[in-house]
Amino acid sequence: MCQLNQTLRELALEAKQHRFGTAKRRRILSLLFQKIQQSGQLPRCNYTYLPSKLREECTHVATQKLFSYLSEKIELYQPEREFMAWVIFLMQQRFFGDAERELRGKNFSEFRFQSLTELFQSIPARRLEEIEREETNRNFLEELVREIKEDMQGVFKSNYITNRPDANLQYILLQYWEGYSGSEIARGLAVPISTLDSFLKRKRPLLQQYFQDWKIQ
Repeated sequence: MCQLNQTLRELALEAKQHRFGTAKRRRILSLLFQKIQQSGQLPRCNYTYLPSKLREECTHVATQKLFSYLSEKIELYQPEREFMAWVIFLMQQRFFGDAERELRGKNFSEFRFQSLTELFQSIPARRLEEIEREETNRNFLEELVREIKEDMQGVFKSNYITNRPDANLQYILLQYWEGYSGSEIARGLAVPISTLDSFLKRKRPLLQQYFQDWKIQ
């Protein structure tokens, strides 16, 4: 057993000796949580159908759920098991899923789709809601982003703001997907927000036609 797991094991066993809610138990658990975070071994959310900002939030929420669970149920730890292996198991098999469902139940579904819905008005809002509700259709989101990234027909890279090949549709759409607002994208490209808005309005018919010809019925 490595030194980290030995230290965590000892702290967990010590915490188990004190009743829930006591100051002594809280101090021990606080040190335990600090050691876990400093280890750099906590897994991160890898749900690729989520934008990176939501994966970060999912990791944060799952970690808080983990610590809450350990605070209440550290007695469930079996000392013959490596502590970090147990923690990683809990994160991957329980708390990432719980966190993702919690985020989906709040305002993050709107956050995920708001800008893309504005651009892809050919996709009915009702269809997006169905996709959001049906976990079996999550791969639709991945396919949509992959279509933009691969750009097999060169549609997204070849359409860009005048004299700014770097400010192309592919880059802009993927920035929206990652959760950036129009003002943040404009600022990153060093263009006025009015220029970005005008560009997207001009390209909206092209996007509508492209995605009507794609898989969306």
